[in-house]
Amino acid sequence: MPKVPQKTIYVREEDVPLWDWAMAHAKQHRMPISGLLMTALEHYRQAVEAPRDDGE
Repeated sequence: MPKVPQKTIYVREEDVPLWDWAMAHAKQHRMPISGLLMTALEHYRQAVEAPRDDGE
């Protein structure tokens, strides 16, 4: 199995409630927080890279 690099996530104090929600959600759905973060990043990437109606 290839070695997976470890990354550190820093959470701003004002974002702690959102982080706590994400941790609880991941635990409830029996998924690692890294899986939840990757899913969120994939959705964000799709939204950012989606063609826009104004031609950009």
